[in-house]
Amino acid sequence: NFPKRLQDQLAEQKAYLYFKNNQADSSAYYLEKSIDAASGNLEKARRYFLIAQLKSKTGQKESASKFYDKSISITTDPVMEAYARIYQVALSANEEDLERRTNEQVEMLLRMAKREKYLSYQSIIYNAAAEMEIGRNEPKAAIELLLKSNAANTNDPNGRSYNNLKIATLAFNEKNYKLAKTYYDSLGLIPKEMENEVEIKKKVSNDLVTLLSVIEKEDSLERIANMPEKEREDYLKAVLKKLKKEQGLEEEEEESAASNPSAGVGRGQRNNLLDETTGNIFNNTQQKGEWYFNNPSLIAQGKTAFKNKWGARPNSDNWRRLTAINGTRMVSQRGAEGSRRVVAQQEVKPALSIESLMANLPITKEKQEASLLKKTSTYVQLGVILQEKLGDWSSAIDWYEKSINQGVDTSLRPTVYYNLAFCYAQLKNNQQSAYYKNLLSANYPTNELTLKLLDPLAVLQQQQAKANEIDRTYNGIYDLFLSGKFETALDAKKQADQKFGTNNWSAQLLYIESIYHIKKRNDKEAIATLNKINELYPQSPLAEKAKSIAAVVSRRTEIESELTALQVTRLKEDSLVWIDDRPAPKPQQTLVKKEDVKPIAQPSIIAKAKVDSTQFKAPVVVQQTARYLFNPNEPYAVMMILKDIDIVYVNEAKRALARYHAERYATNGLNIQNNAIGSTSYILISVFNNAIDALSYFEKTAPIASKEIFPWLQADKYKFIIVSPENLKKMTEDKSTDEYIRFLQQQLPGKF
Repeated sequence: NFPKRLQDQLAEQKAYLYFKNNQADSSAYYLEKSIDAASGNLEKARRYFLIAQLKSKTGQKESASKFYDKSISITTDPVMEAYARIYQVALSANEEDLERRTNEQVEMLLRMAKREKYLSYQSIIYNAAAEMEIGRNEPKAAIELLLKSNAANTNDPNGRSYNNLKIATLAFNEKNYKLAKTYYDSLGLIPKEMENEVEIKKKVSNDLVTLLSVIEKEDSLERIANMPEKEREDYLKAVLKKLKKEQGLEEEEEESAASNPSAGVGRGQRNNLLDETTGNIFNNTQQKGEWYFNNPSLIAQGKTAFKNKWGARPNSDNWRRLTAINGTRMVSQRGAEGSRRVVAQQEVKPALSIESLMANLPITKEKQEASLLKKTSTYVQLGVILQEKLGDWSSAIDWYEKSINQGVDTSLRPTVYYNLAFCYAQLKNNQQSAYYKNLLSANYPTNELTLKLLDPLAVLQQQQAKANEIDRTYNGIYDLFLSGKFETALDAKKQADQKFGTNNWSAQLLYIESIYHIKKRNDKEAIATLNKINELYPQSPLAEKAKSIAAVVSRRTEIESELTALQVTRLKEDSLVWIDDRPAPKPQQTLVKKEDVKPIAQPSIIAKAKVDSTQFKAPVVVQQTARYLFNPNEPYAVMMILKDIDIVYVNEAKRALARYHAERYATNGLNIQNNAIGSTSYILISVFNNAIDALSYFEKTAPIASKEIFPWLQADKYKFIIVSPENLKKMTEDKSTDEYIRFLQQQLPGKF
């Protein structure tokens, strides 16, 4: 008894029910029965599209294709039509059918894109056609269609970025690295799951394009150098003319400038004969209605007037600005009175000529050999990138063998033979792999790579032994620097660098070496050493600090001049006064009886950390061993004891502490002094109300010192302790810190 007028809607609900229960065949059956419930052709086309999708899910390819045809025939939505065609192609039963259907559908989509009513959908249509070309493995055709999609896209930056990613990926896979680099550099939003892959491919494509450009340039220079002399001269003249045109220079202007040096870029001598202020001696006045550029006399007169007023200017837009940018350099100078001023300094550029172009060509035997070695070494670099970063063994083999055939440098041959043996082994070509192994062992029997092939374990042990020797050697140099034996350290480092190779030890050594150069005012060496830290150890905590110090050292003269003008008086570095820098007690405002006074806790400079302070609770027992006294209620300072450290690095440690205090304890006004007990240097850090406050500072500072405050100073070179004024006085008398440290360790077990 269900009403007939509601049968279509009932079928629609049944279709949705079966869809939710993942029963695609039943859902398609009832959705087909609900077609008459659609309100218009667009909705009906959408239902046909859904039926086709459901039928293709159940393997009914032929039926699905018919429903896609029905959807295409009545839809007015180009997106629906485009994707119906894409999915219809995917239903093809075999390769031949797939090729035929793809051709048909791509042609249909391209015809759609040209129809006026679909102009606003061109980007989507071209994109759909590109997807079809990707599906049948035609990357070049797909790239062309994606480029057309981008050209038609005027208001969808995300769609453009998505297309760029497709183009870059296709070009990279096709080994068109220049095109890949261009589009990797043009990406906007990148899908999160592809970020790492894109970053790697982008870097690799940049490296490959740089190397390929070197080869392309050398090939071009060689091609020109091998031309017959007359043909080469004509070619260079054409290139020279083109370069001059690009720079806005004309041949006649160059010739006139050469014959009349005073008429350079400046005003030069004036041609009063054709000056705009003089009378016209010819009857060549412009006729009414005549166009200026049709009168050669007026053009010549205007040209001369311009030169008289402005000089021989290049024919380029914004020539005043370009002259300032290209021809001058702004230099900061300081006058005698100390004021800073900026002046323009003219840069002299080499003139363009046939001779200057010829100088770049590999015509002589020496230049030809240099060009060949440059190319072959670049071939090897290309092979290494393709082998190690992409695992493209075949392409790597091509570049390696090309380098051997053209005469690669002898020093690179062992590496090439080894890599060829490895790449052929990856391709399961054991015959070629064995061939290059034999070449390596026969020609370079003692080379490390030969040993690596024959006995990898022995090479590993050898490398470990060498690494240990390097560490021992440079650790010794590090200690020499810190102890102030600078000349000995530099000689030892020079010998070590010759033996092991330069730049092969830690950032700490480079940093302390730079401090020595700064002390000796060897600013050039100091800056070069600091820059090595950023190049070799960019992740080191010292990298940013090295960059800042290099910037300051480069302005040393200017900074010192300003400080000298300020007449700053510095305190002596080696003097020490126990400064009681605790907060002064507030003056008492009212008089009260003595018995009414309650003890008031003094405010601590440092917030108390979680310290086991039970041993400090009243009644306080003053502990004394030998001559040292421990009273936790007395004022205490934190002492940093430095072992075998020169005053240069003591002062650097003071500066590091000052920076740390400025960041962490800016409002506390902590005081820093340095002195020595016997031959042991130390830095005294402020005065705290009692031992608890001093320990609180110690427990916050000591654990992070080697990472954040003194990353250049090894942890075994310094020690933090706490000390009272009386005990410091006794240590100074004894000229030793050892006994006091032992005493302190007994009073506070496990702390020091």
